[in-house]
Amino acid sequence: MRDNPSTFFARTFHPDEANQAFTTGRLLETGRYEYRPDDHHGPTLYYAAAAIQKAAGHNTLATLDGTLLRCTPLLFAVLALVFGFLAIRKVAKPVGAFAGWLAPCIFALLLGTSPIFAFFATDFIQEMLLACFSLMMFWAGVGYVHAKVLGASCLVLGAEQEHKRESNVPSTKHQAPSTNLKPGTWALFFGIAAGLAFATKETSLITFAAAGLAGIPLAWRFRKDMRFETRDAVLALAGFALTAILFYSSFAANWQGVYNAFIAAPLSYLHRAAGDAASTGAGWHVHPWWQYLKWLFADEHGFLAFFIICGTGMGLFARFGWLALRPGAKEKINHSLMRTFLFALIYAFALLALYSSVPYKTPWCALQMHTGLLLAALLGFAATSDVFTAASSLAPPPGWPTAWKAGASWWQAHPRLLKAISAMPLAIAAAILLLGNTRDLARIARDPDSKDIPYNYASASPEVQQLAAVVANAMAVPSAKCLVPGAELKCQDLRESNAQSTEHQAPGTEHQAPFIAVALPPADTWPFPWYNRPYEPQTGYWTSFDDLKQLAAGGSKPTVVIVPMTEGHLVQPLFPHLKHTKRFYMRHGVRVRVFW
Repeated sequence: MRDNPSTFFARTFHPDEANQAFTTGRLLETGRYEYRPDDHHGPTLYYAAAAIQKAAGHNTLATLDGTLLRCTPLLFAVLALVFGFLAIRKVAKPVGAFAGWLAPCIFALLLGTSPIFAFFATDFIQEMLLACFSLMMFWAGVGYVHAKVLGASCLVLGAEQEHKRESNVPSTKHQAPSTNLKPGTWALFFGIAAGLAFATKETSLITFAAAGLAGIPLAWRFRKDMRFETRDAVLALAGFALTAILFYSSFAANWQGVYNAFIAAPLSYLHRAAGDAASTGAGWHVHPWWQYLKWLFADEHGFLAFFIICGTGMGLFARFGWLALRPGAKEKINHSLMRTFLFALIYAFALLALYSSVPYKTPWCALQMHTGLLLAALLGFAATSDVFTAASSLAPPPGWPTAWKAGASWWQAHPRLLKAISAMPLAIAAAILLLGNTRDLARIARDPDSKDIPYNYASASPEVQQLAAVVANAMAVPSAKCLVPGAELKCQDLRESNAQSTEHQAPGTEHQAPFIAVALPPADTWPFPWYNRPYEPQTGYWTSFDDLKQLAAGGSKPTVVIVPMTEGHLVQPLFPHLKHTKRFYMRHGVRVRVFW
């Protein structure tokens, strides 16, 4: 019963994916979405998925297509690569063909083939959308800075500056060319991207904090190169607020969602961050501070750590070592590229530190850190190449040996070869990382459900699909109505959906239509409701075995009963008409027994 027989799309739905899919189905059927901050995130994923499903003609939960659902984060993964490419292209373009085209292409290639990115690109959760909107913020931020200072001495190659000074060309400082968007437009784009990130996942506040820690010191240090305007800040804040409010209010249909998003949800996540995750039912996700380092660098191949160490190390040496040895190169380098590298470096490690300080940890959150570290490393390689090229084009200082002077003159006479050699460290490191990526991708493709994959965390067993097949075989043709007798449904994740599509029948009614009785704790139920979606109107969810006793006392005879393994021996005395039974492993720590 796999939704699609192809590699990444073939793996069993994670319980979180099933929960998000169920919410999307509810949105399709009712046209309404009410944000709840207790155990859900922002609504952008649901609205995007619902739009794609509607375009494909799927308008109900029962007809949802699992492949199309997983295509939703895949679409935003492609957009993330585009935004990352455009941002690096814009900041590195003045360096020349190498950084202008090679660097952004290598970033898109390495990010797109990284196992963590490829895995969560087809995982129906909010994480890929958050990565996309974070890179959109980076792109808009780079565009804003360039629109403010493009043409200033800090962004123009030293050779061009010298040419302008010699030819008495007037300074173009603080003048953006007509081909560039206005700073206010970039500020608005930045605000909209931040609003989309917040409307995707409330933990985007950690991303904002890391960006502030990286951006504010650099903005203060180089404040003379820019002229910040209040109007730009107002546009950014307006874009953020309007976008976030629009989504959390369900397009002005549920204003309680705005309060929940801005007040209730941050308090809930702060409660988890304070170390009380166990009391909120999330004790499974409490890990030591170094867990993200393990997921990123130990559980994967070591080539990622090699690439990051080389890129960031070379970038730091170029900035604080090479330029100190050859101060004349400062007039020739692309300062915008170097400063963007420093921003990305501080941002990536600040993000890692902030996430690591929170006891509540999940591997999909590592995607944000992975993207930031990869971006910082690649910009480090590009900045090193720029500094190397600028330093090599300088005249040798007095006192150098004659052979060194001759060598320097030869390099100056062959600038293209010099740039090609300066690109070699990035090319070699990228080839090594790409080799490790393709090896891991092949391993994941062979068995997407393997527990050896670090990202298959708290995942469901493929046996849940076998369980759904047993239930489908036991059930008759589904009726148009739900005829589930008994007490009020107590599974809070499913109560609203069942209440909207269910007509309850009084206990003891004769000639009952076939129905399914599930008596499991709410968290242990998933992802069964997703695979059981054709029979969702005929399924009742209870939270304890005592509820089944009340059901039996009323004379109800369910067609299928699903209970925890430990309570399986109590079912047949209650429902002697059930003749068959089988055991299934649902997920870690959850074993069930089905009777039909």
